[in-house]
Amino acid sequence: MNENFVTLTAEFEERLSVFFQTKKGYYPEKLYQAMEYSLFGGGKRIRPLIMRLSAEFLDVSWSKVVELGIALELIHTYSLIHDDLPSMDNDDLRRGKPTCHKVFGEAMAILAGDALLNLAYETALKAVSLDNKLFSSALLIAESAGACGMIGGQAEDITLCGADEGSMLSMYAKKTAALIKAAALTPCYLHKNEPVYADMETFGEKLGLLFQLTDDLLDMDNHSYPACFGVEKTEQLKNRLSAEIFGVLTKYGEKAQKLAKLVQNVAYRQK
Repeated sequence: MNENFVTLTAEFEERLSVFFQTKKGYYPEKLYQAMEYSLFGGGKRIRPLIMRLSAEFLDVSWSKVVELGIALELIHTYSLIHDDLPSMDNDDLRRGKPTCHKVFGEAMAILAGDALLNLAYETALKAVSLDNKLFSSALLIAESAGACGMIGGQAEDITLCGADEGSMLSMYAKKTAALIKAAALTPCYLHKNEPVYADMETFGEKLGLLFQLTDDLLDMDNHSYPACFGVEKTEQLKNRLSAEIFGVLTKYGEKAQKLAKLVQNVAYRQK
C-alpha cells in the first residue's frame, strides 16, 4: 500500500483503539473481549481511509467526520462477525485467526455483533448532536447498512440461485459497495459544491465493485463472480470499472491524485 495510506491507516487505528478503550469497564468483560477481538483482528480499514481521502479531496476537515468513520468501521466489523456464524457462511477462520464464534461461542459472537452495531449508532448520534450538519451523512450510513444496502445484499446472497450476472452484481452493489459508497459520500454533505456529489457517488459505487471483484480473485470462492463467469471476464470487468472511475477523476486533475492512487491500490492489492 502507498506509504501515505499506511500512515493514515495507522493514525485511524490509534484513534479507534483510544475510542474503544474508553468502553472498558462499562461493558460486561466477556462481551468487551469478543468485540475487541473482532474489531482489532487485522482489518484493512479501507472504508475510513476512503472517507478521509474523500474529505481531503472535498476540503472538509477529517476531524469533522472521523466519528462517522469509526461508526462505519464498527458496522463493518459487526457484519463480519455475523457473516462468519454457522447459520451464515460458517467460517472457522478470518484473516488467519479463529473467528469470533469459534473463540467466544456462537451466542457471545451474536451479542458482540449486536453491540458493535449499536455502538456505531451511538457514535453517529453523538456526532450529530454536536454538529447537526452531519445528520444527512449519518442517515446515509444507516441506510447503506440496512435492508436497502449491506443487509439486503447479504439476504440476496443467501437466496441467489444460479449464475445470473446482473443479479450477482446487484447483490455486490448492496453487500459490499453500499458502505464503500457511503464512505466516499459522507463528507459531501459538508461541502457546498453539490455537482460533485454525483461524481463521488459513481466513484464510491464502482470502487466498491472493484474491491469485491479483487477479493473474489484473491479468494476464489466457489460462488464468486470469477467462479461463475471466469477469471478473464472478471479482469475485463475490473479494467472497465477502473477506466470508468479514472474517467470521473480525470476532470479534477491533480486534486484527485490520492483518490486515483487508492483505486490502483484496491485493484492491484495482493491480500
